Amino acid sequence: MAYPSSPDASGDTVRRLSVGSRAVNYAAFAALVVTTWLGYQFLWGLLFIWWIAPSLRTGRAFLVAEVNRHEDAFLFWLIVILFAALGGLMVGADAFPALNNYV
Repeated sequence: MAYPSSPDASGDTVRRLSVGSRAVNYAAFAALVVTTWLGYQFLWGLLFIWWIAPSLRTGRAFLVAEVNRHEDAFLFWLIVILFAALGGLMVGADAFPALNNYV
């Protein structure tokens, strides 16, 4: 999905989210806060799984800083595997309460 962009003061292109995308982000933030407060982990797990798709599509992952697949393939794939594992564990912890002993 392409985002409208405009150059910033340095001449770099800045991506701006549309109003609909901003609303989705606010709704996701609220849902994450509420489900975390209620003690559910599945939404965080789905978010980790969701982050895999753009990482694979763009070849960039974010942990503390950006990791580029072409510059550091080993760390990139470790991050993607970590997101998949955490996502699976967190969704599984709510789907199968006995797994809570392992998460």
